[in-house]
Amino acid sequence: MPKLEYSWVTEPPITVFTGKAANPHILRYGTQLLNQIRAYRVGLPSPDLFESSESSDSSDIPVDPARVPSLEAANIDNAESMCSSILKSKLVADEAFCVYRLGFDPVALMMLNPLTDELYITKIVTHPGAASAGSIMIEFAVNYCVQNGIRPYITLWALNETSMPSYQAIGFESVSGEPQDMYLDLTKPHRKWICLEGRWRYLSSGTPGLMYAQARMPLPPPPPSKPKSSGPRQRPNKKLPPLPPGV
Repeated sequence: MPKLEYSWVTEPPITVFTGKAANPHILRYGTQLLNQIRAYRVGLPSPDLFESSESSDSSDIPVDPARVPSLEAANIDNAESMCSSILKSKLVADEAFCVYRLGFDPVALMMLNPLTDELYITKIVTHPGAASAGSIMIEFAVNYCVQNGIRPYITLWALNETSMPSYQAIGFESVSGEPQDMYLDLTKPHRKWICLEGRWRYLSSGTPGLMYAQARMPLPPPPPSKPKSSGPRQRPNKKLPPLPPGV
């Protein structure tokens, strides 16, 4: 298995596509992420990124319930449902499609709709095995507001009650009477966010901002009943390097 090298960067490797030009990228990255989510559910090596969804679909492979705890199973269900929804979407005008990648692999997708005085997150999905991907995407959305002259006020509709705690953990609140209608208001001081030199940072464990590891996305090992894959996309044994001094 080839060595997987890691490096720490201070900005997330997120690419933004806008308007109708984003639609081919929605199909490409949406298909890749959906295949990876399905492979993650059954503990298989990630399918080749360049295979079609028909040839690499793992959804028909039986799943051992003992391998997937109920909460994680719900998160995987949510991710698969939202990713499927994104694949059916088409962007127009000023809407944006954001792709967060580790190496060549997409681990989070987000659709943004800039409104008059707020930014609406139309859809967002993260790989259930990608740590902090949701926080990274929300931090990016907040700074997207700053870069495009929109006040830092983010709104979204949570997929269901299972997904709500993740948003609440990073500062979202629910509109009265509509728990899934959520907002993040940074037009006033917020204990979980700080603006440093014109850039918003999420206070992760009391530290301003997040660190991003550029590396291939590891997947869980295959179940014992299946032969160990000899492909290049197994879980790496190499540990991440220490954080830079002062972080």
